[in-house]
Amino acid sequence: MKNVMVRAWEIARTAVIKFGGKVKEYFSQALTIAWREAKNVVEEVAHFGYMVAAKNDQMIMFALEDKEGLHVYPAWNNRNPQYELEYQTGMNKQTGKTVRFYTAETFKADLEIVCGEVSELLLINKGVVTFK
Repeated sequence: MKNVMVRAWEIARTAVIKFGGKVKEYFSQALTIAWREAKNVVEEVAHFGYMVAAKNDQMIMFALEDKEGLHVYPAWNNRNPQYELEYQTGMNKQTGKTVRFYTAETFKADLEIVCGEVSELLLINKGVVTFK
């Protein structure tokens, strides 16, 4: 919360420099922008930049941001490197960032995504994807 407020004041001060007036005149809109920025950062970090690249009845191809130390394992194997999912690298055309493309079954796949000490479960069941 404090970071959002600090960021809002920064945005408002920048607006004063650019357009003139008083900081309090810009603060309301600056706060809206700061909250939007904070929300986007949390969503990206929380799901490692997850997005669906392609999907059919049997398989789903999804992309994760290419980060050092990122690993995807079947949830049942306790992070055994022997079972780490293979991936292909590519480019996210919207963000311009390098991504890793993974493929999994749409019927039932429980995957663990690990990067450093952060870990999330990606549950795929009959084509429905949820994070846990």
